Amino acid sequence: MRDAIEMWKEPRMVVLTGVCAAVYAAAMVPFKALVVFPGLAEVRPAAALPIVFSFLFGPAGAFGAAFGNLGGDMMGGMLGPGSIFGALANFAYGYLPYKLWRAFGGGDIGTALTGWRDRLPGWAKRPRVAAAALAVVFFAAGAALFGLDRSGALHLGGLINYRWGSQTVPAGPVSTVVVLALVATVAFGSVVYLIYAPIRYVLAVAGACLACAGILAWGIDLLGFVPFSVFGPWILVQNFVLGLTLGPPLLLLVYPRVAKRYMRFEDIMPETQRPVSAGWAWFTVAAMAALVGLGIGIGTDWLGQVTGLSDTLSLGKGLSLVHPSLMVKSAALGVVVVIAGVGIWKL
Repeated sequence: MRDAIEMWKEPRMVVLTGVCAAVYAAAMVPFKALVVFPGLAEVRPAAALPIVFSFLFGPAGAFGAAFGNLGGDMMGGMLGPGSIFGALANFAYGYLPYKLWRAFGGGDIGTALTGWRDRLPGWAKRPRVAAAALAVVFFAAGAALFGLDRSGALHLGGLINYRWGSQTVPAGPVSTVVVLALVATVAFGSVVYLIYAPIRYVLAVAGACLACAGILAWGIDLLGFVPFSVFGPWILVQNFVLGLTLGPPLLLLVYPRVAKRYMRFEDIMPETQRPVSAGWAWFTVAAMAALVGLGIGIGTDWLGQVTGLSDTLSLGKGLSLVHPSLMVKSAALGVVVVIAGVGIWKL
């Protein structure tokens, strides 16, 4: 992480940090009304931006994502204790993509994505044909969801909420069907991208998404807001799908223009470009996967009991409830957190 420290000596990197933060916050605000977890998370197409920032500006993109998330929470009325974990998670989300890409042997991301675009099937590169295919998926998914809701097999009302001022109200089944049909359409597009995308890009995005979901969901669960098993998968899937579908087109659009003006991280701070071991990259991805798997697999109700932070329990009373099994789980979490931190530090 030497580059994340030394970048503050370079004025251009500091400026790029502010630019990334402003763009990220501004892109989040319009979607703050599409609340999934009231006060905590919303439908966020802007989640693809930290990945783009990472490949363009390196650690400036990571700090920009962290500060931008705080700014977006502040402007959207969601600023709270969870924003601290949000900032940490978004820093990792913006830091890991370019690091993992380089460690896995990726060269110029612009060249790699141009090759990816050339490998796409013909219909995917024709806007009208692609739009027609996505429209078919949208209406098919919407009809299936609406039918399941009407039959009683699903209860979609209240799954998604809207926020109007200080009030949060359920979106209702029809609006929820539309949102979920859009999600299914984007997921279909991501499958096409996944098949033809550079494997290094998929690994870099996956590692970053695991880190973001693991850090944020553990923090939110620790505060007693939403269980990890619910919050973690939502963040992981949303970020991965958006990073896979919106990331490459945005990079193809912006990367050549940034490179032409020598504003990439590699152009501004070439002295920090040291080789990164692929072993450490795999180690970090595995640690992040373990962090998420631990949260989903063992449950996290015990965490509030140990810390006393999830309800009105004091820390002392919380510690008095410690059971040997809780201590084992706490130790396992501590080990995984340390390993994950070492992996990020070594990249």
